[in-house]
Amino acid sequence: GYHSPRWSPAGDRIVAIKADSDLVGFYDLTRGEWRQVRASGRLGYPNWSSDGKLLYLLANVGTESANVMAMDPSRSTARIVAPLNVLRQPAFSFGDWIGLAPGNRPVALRDLSTEAILSWRLGPE
Repeated sequence: GYHSPRWSPAGDRIVAIKADSDLVGFYDLTRGEWRQVRASGRLGYPNWSSDGKLLYLLANVGTESANVMAMDPSRSTARIVAPLNVLRQPAFSFGDWIGLAPGNRPVALRDLSTEAILSWRLGPE
């Protein structure tokens, strides 16, 4: 029932999101155990920080209150680091994607497109 698995940078844990829920599962490879942590709303796009101490993920996927959260797996705590309600996100599949740039800075897609009707004269003038 998990999706979006990601290895930790040290290779000692795997994180995955429980399908259709607000649960994040951490699998400890040394102990062979899953531990679940509750976050906020429907979750997606988990990204480990470069040092493996934090997990960044999208919370409240597909809603007006979507935001990027940073979760500390060792303390089972999470905090909002970037609200996405200030962005106009693309309406296509995966338009709510997030990732991490160097320096563990969250990146997201923003829709800057406009709709316009264009016409061209065809044929010889």
